[in-house]
Amino acid sequence: MASDLKSFLVKTNKLRNTKTIPVTLKTGDKREIDIQSLRPQELKNIYSKNTKTYPPAEGTSMSSTSLDSFDFAIDVLITGITAPDLAAVELQDFYGVYTKQELIYEMFDLDEIARISGEITNLGGTESKPTTTGTEPKAVREAKNS
Repeated sequence: MASDLKSFLVKTNKLRNTKTIPVTLKTGDKREIDIQSLRPQELKNIYSKNTKTYPPAEGTSMSSTSLDSFDFAIDVLITGITAPDLAAVELQDFYGVYTKQELIYEMFDLDEIARISGEITNLGGTESKPTTTGTEPKAVREAKNS
């Protein structure tokens, strides 16, 4: 019964899936971080923020869009990491940075950023579907269609 309730709450976005995952810092140190699933609207907002639409090319009527996948991944980490607190002044001071984005750059290499982003999006049950303009997460497609 309790698992049915948890499943219902997760599906209705009243409860988020959470998980502790191992990570490797740029220094090579192994640590653990806590992550949470993203709500469809959060994922849609991140997708919209990192997508640029271009006007139709001369002689065509179709505009095109481009997703900045690196900034998308950074924003997924900023929203999905619950511990450590990326806004903690002490942590930012330790790394000599002033923003959460800079902190992510300093803590993780590109491969680790991509891996953690994938863990966060998979935690929410999102799947990616190829589109004509790149890969659009399932949660984004669902949010657009609702």
